[in-house]
Amino acid sequence: MTLLSSHNDDNTVGFPDIGFDFYYNGVNCRTTIKTNGNSGVGFTGATEQLKINRRDAGADNIYYAQETVNDKPTFRIRWEGHGVYNAWGTLNLVWELILFNDSAMVLVIEQIPNTGTNSFVNPTLGTTTLTLENSKSYAFIPGQEQGKSYTVQEGSYIQPNIKYLMVDGNDIKHWDTTSLSYVKVSDLPLTADKFQSYGDDNYHKDRTGLVSTSPILKIWSPINEMPAPVVTQTIKPKPVIVNMKEDILFTETYIVDIHHFTRKLTDLIRID
Repeated sequence: MTLLSSHNDDNTVGFPDIGFDFYYNGVNCRTTIKTNGNSGVGFTGATEQLKINRRDAGADNIYYAQETVNDKPTFRIRWEGHGVYNAWGTLNLVWELILFNDSAMVLVIEQIPNTGTNSFVNPTLGTTTLTLENSKSYAFIPGQEQGKSYTVQEGSYIQPNIKYLMVDGNDIKHWDTTSLSYVKVSDLPLTADKFQSYGDDNYHKDRTGLVSTSPILKIWSPINEMPAPVVTQTIKPKPVIVNMKEDILFTETYIVDIHHFTRKLTDLIRID
């Protein structure tokens, strides 16, 4: 692991780019995650959203590592210190936080004196008081997209190996991170090998590179059962001039009373 900070009393330090997109409350936090000598983690900056025995403590050493678990990138933070600021060298507060690229997290408690605040600012649900114990781990699993509405439960977390591809007419396409668009990688039919070779770890709602008005999002996983995904798109139509089929004479009173009109259209992405 890489040493980020040592003998840290009250200083806030930031981690480098964690290597993948990690969302908390709708914000991409890959370059904004911070910690300090008082045992707190801020995902969007210096504000502490996760407090682990948070008080006037001290960190003897703070480490980080970019790793791979189940073929997925992870970022691991290790905090070694003590619950009282002047007890240097007495490691009675030791924990690790593992971040996954689906916005899930696992907090591993090695030692904790439980003399401070244990809490988590849970997006959409409010601040949650945590009960943390020695030699236990706790999984933070988002219930909504982009790191919101977390379920916090004792235990570990294994990120499922799920791959996404888009069928655009007769073409199989994946998201190209260079051009930021969907590009063709193969012709139909779809096979497991194509998912493993070209599949994306996350689906992208952007339609750049898609030609069909009804592209189909295809999903593959080696697991037997998985929850049905939900894709929500918000579409902002371009301004258009609407021509009437025939002329109608409006009185001034009628025109004043028109406040708004609603146009409904259907242009969906199918999910298989």
